[in-house]
Amino acid sequence: MRFFSLFALLALLACARAYEGLGTAYSGPGDKDATGKNACGFGGMGSYFETYYGAMNTAQFGGSCGRCVRVRGTEGGASGESILVKIVDKCPSCAHGDVDFSSTALEAITGFAWDRKGISWDWADCGGSTSQGSKQEEEEEEQQKKQKKQEKKQKQEEEQKQEEEQSKEEEDNNQDDEQEPKADGSSGAQPKGTYSDWIMDCNGGRKKCTNLVLASMGYQCMNKPGTACCLTPHGKKCKGVDSKKDDGVAWDGSLPVDSRKMMMR
Repeated sequence: MRFFSLFALLALLACARAYEGLGTAYSGPGDKDATGKNACGFGGMGSYFETYYGAMNTAQFGGSCGRCVRVRGTEGGASGESILVKIVDKCPSCAHGDVDFSSTALEAITGFAWDRKGISWDWADCGGSTSQGSKQEEEEEEQQKKQKKQEKKQKQEEEQKQEEEQSKEEEDNNQDDEQEPKADGSSGAQPKGTYSDWIMDCNGGRKKCTNLVLASMGYQCMNKPGTACCLTPHGKKCKGVDSKKDDGVAWDGSLPVDSRKMMMR
């Protein structure tokens, strides 16, 4: 039993052993293939480990692909914090204990982006709630979700606004603010004669022209304000309702030939 406990203690001490060497840099963030395809063959690794990665020395490279190390600088200028770095490549020129990093990782560890500085490191878990990399990736993922949610909300608001504007425009074009006049004349002033005299059907509840002279010329539908009579059923090509005097001349419902041509445009 004592032998087993001693063995376990030695194993723990071995795992907790910190290695010392030099830290260098071989590429910028997101450029782990700067010296050719990384020896571990990794593709995308998420934003954190695409920034904080390293190449292990040849002596300690075996079985290191995808493992992580916690590294801190041991010389002046270092922050003293331990930085989590994933091993993605091999450094043939590095001695035992050395690690070659991305420039961002080296700067975070030693305070210098491109230099040779003393480091101390040990193997660490890449995942877990206490992992620096995991925490940052979770924060970035949460931020991206919030941004997407905000963008979706803005898009929905813009679409709703466009629909409301389009609906209002259609309403302005197709509906009259006033009640459509009745054939019995109970809804305000009506044209002389009967509705059977009118050849054109007016759109959007527009009134028939109250000036028979204009109506006989083809201006049969009034605009919405009721100030003009128009050639088209939707209130275009208009003349003021008082531009021609209506002296009570009888009208049989026929139109001049040129007025019919205008209505067909």
